[in-house]
Amino acid sequence: DDRSWVQPILKADLEAAPVCLFPLTQHVARSPGPSSPRQSPQGHWSLFEDRRNKPGWICNTTNGEEIIFDLNFSAKPMIMVQYLRSYANIGDANVTVYSPWIWKSTSYKNLRGHHWRMNAPWAERISVTQNAFFRAVKQSSGLGGSPDSGRISFRLVKGPKFKILSVISC
Repeated sequence: DDRSWVQPILKADLEAAPVCLFPLTQHVARSPGPSSPRQSPQGHWSLFEDRRNKPGWICNTTNGEEIIFDLNFSAKPMIMVQYLRSYANIGDANVTVYSPWIWKSTSYKNLRGHHWRMNAPWAERISVTQNAFFRAVKQSSGLGGSPDSGRISFRLVKGPKFKILSVISC
C-alpha cells in the first residue's frame, strides 16, 4: 500500500517551496520571447551559443554595461534565475532588482535587499545550471516602481565570463 510510505504534500509545504508554477514573465535562452533582450545596448551582453546547443546571455566584458530583463509579478512575487556554474573561465555578476520589494533568497543565505552578487565559479570539475530563487518579503520605498512589475539587471564584475540561461518571474 503506497499510503504507508508516500507522504502527502501539505499546503504549507507547497507555499514555502521555491517554485514558479504559473510564470508571468519568461526569458529563456533556448526560446526567447519577443520581450527578451537579444543583447545589451552596446553589445557587451549577447544571446548566443558559446557551445553547441547551449545558448545563454553571455558577457565577456568585466565592469562593462548591464543587461536588463523586464519582469511581471503576482501578489506574491518571486524570481528564478538560472545561470552557469563552472570550475574554469567563469566569473561573478552583480544583480539589482528594480522594484519596490525587498528580496530574500533561499539560494543565498543572509541575502535580503535589492542588490547581491552571484558567484559562478566553484571547485567541482563540472559545469552545471544553477537555480537561484528570490522571494519578495515586503514592500519598501526601495528602488521604486509598481508592485506588479520591475526589472532585474546583471553586470559582470569579476572573471572572464558570466552566462544567464533564464530569468522567470511570478
